[in-house]
Order: sequence, then structure tokens, then C-alpha cells
Amino acid sequence: MQCLMLMVWMVGGGEFLNYANLEIPGLEAPSRRSLGIVLTQIGVALDVAVTAVSIVFSLSAEEIVKDPING
Repeated sequence: MQCLMLMVWMVGGGEFLNYANLEIPGLEAPSRRSLGIVLTQIGVALDVAVTAVSIVFSLSAEEIVKDPING
């Protein structure tokens, strides 16, 4: 999500992390800046949560190994 937001801002001629440059109808510069910060924070939180869940699942997965001698 952050990559998409970055590409939109950079293609639009904006500076890196200057969320006020994104043209959103009906929002003034401070509102666009706040919205950009909130969307970035939500994206980071989702990334961290997915990574944590993935690590927990991979560590808790049961590995079934058949014993070749005892079956």
C-alpha cells in the first residue's frame, strides 16, 4: 500500500512524505497531510500484524514425520 501511495505522489510531482501534494477534491492541505499520515500508519500496522501472524503460524505448525522403522 505504501508503494502505491509513494508512486502516486512521486508521479504527481510531489516530494517524498509530503502528503499535502496529493490532490483530493474537497480536502485542504492540512487534511490531506493528516489523511496521508493515517493511511501510512494503517498500512504499517497491517504489515506488522500480517508478519506477526505468519511467524506464529509457521512456528506453531505441526510437522508430521513418519518413522521409517516403527511406521
